[in-house]
Amino acid sequence: MRRLCVIVLFCLLAAPYVLGDSQDTVVFRTRMLPDNEVPPIVAAGNGASATITVHVTRDEKANINAATVTFDIDYQIIDPRNPV
Repeated sequence: MRRLCVIVLFCLLAAPYVLGDSQDTVVFRTRMLPDNEVPPIVAAGNGASATITVHVTRDEKANINAATVTFDIDYQIIDPRNPV
């Protein structure tokens, strides 16, 4: 019984150090169209898809100690003088 109590106590004391740093990732996706501009732009076939990824690393007190943001934008622009 004493051995079990020592093991449980060790696990409880070691947990904050093992689980201290954590990483969170959030992904935002959107579709960008010329119709959403103010005022709207008449440009048929033009648009873009965007993915924004945020990576955050936190310490054991949940303070942010590192972060990165990645922008990935795929766009399509059609020349009205030379349609494909």
